[in-house]
Amino acid sequence: MLRRSEDNAKAALLLLGKRNYDGSVVAFYYSVLQRMMYALNETERRPLPYERQNPLNEELHHKILTEITNRIDSRRDEDGFKVQFEDLFELRKKADYEAEYITQDECAKSRTLYEGLMEKLNRLFPIKAGKPSF
Repeated sequence: MLRRSEDNAKAALLLLGKRNYDGSVVAFYYSVLQRMMYALNETERRPLPYERQNPLNEELHHKILTEITNRIDSRRDEDGFKVQFEDLFELRKKADYEAEYITQDECAKSRTLYEGLMEKLNRLFPIKAGKPSF
């Protein structure tokens, strides 16, 4: 899952460079979601194996967000993470389902949200040394 997260981050930047803002937002979102899934699988704070994360469930994002925030000790970090993820999720929904295209400014916002969320994930749920990324 970590490798998929990394691949989606690379794809998001490539799509951004091609001014495909909708595709970039979607890839940033899935990069974060997959990093969250990796964190849940690998954490020492009540790990949640991939097979129990229900990847085919249409409410996956809500379940994963709840599971992550339940494992964050600081209320401030928890609230900030939740707000940022929900903002990115709303942009992803617009990119996928609305007739109006994502603007350059909205894509820049999604990149900022992605960077903030990944910083928090890497700080709160560090990648284990020597762990393969796939």
